[in-house]
Amino acid sequence: LRYLLRARDDRLSAQPRLHGVVTGLVTNLNDKFDLGRVKVKYNWLGDIESDWVRIASPMAGPDRGFFYLPEINDEVLVAFEHGDMHRPYIIGVLWRSQDKPPKSNTDVVGGGKVNQRLVKSRSGHQILLDDSSGGEKIEIIDRSGQKVVIDSQAQSIELSGGGRKVTMRNGQVHIT
Repeated sequence: LRYLLRARDDRLSAQPRLHGVVTGLVTNLNDKFDLGRVKVKYNWLGDIESDWVRIASPMAGPDRGFFYLPEINDEVLVAFEHGDMHRPYIIGVLWRSQDKPPKSNTDVVGGGKVNQRLVKSRSGHQILLDDSSGGEKIEIIDRSGQKVVIDSQAQSIELSGGGRKVTMRNGQVHIT
């Protein structure tokens, strides 16, 4: 009830509201309370840095969830709770001309479907989920090229690195 009354009072106050979303650049990752927050600079406010901004996640809870902090200078999409500029939330991170995606649309789309999903870290570690018809697999690859491949079509698991390969298929293990 207090929340609803406060929302009503906020509507009646003279405080300016900002409805919709804005972009900003991440400026600080050092949240001393370790709450997964960052600071942002909005291009329309010059060099003024925000207070700590919470980040929306596909899943969040006690000691669980998706934990992906944007990097310094990443462009983020920010929304404000009830239009209150003192209650920002990062609702997404944006690619732009100087920050392109790790794969092109042409690489991941085929037959009118998105066939691949990819997570790639700054140093090059990757998790690839491939839903290509007949080529379904999951790959985990480190920056040096060592990898684990779970191949649904071949019904195999392959580990490779250091010049060696271990393949498990049909109850057999092959080392090469």
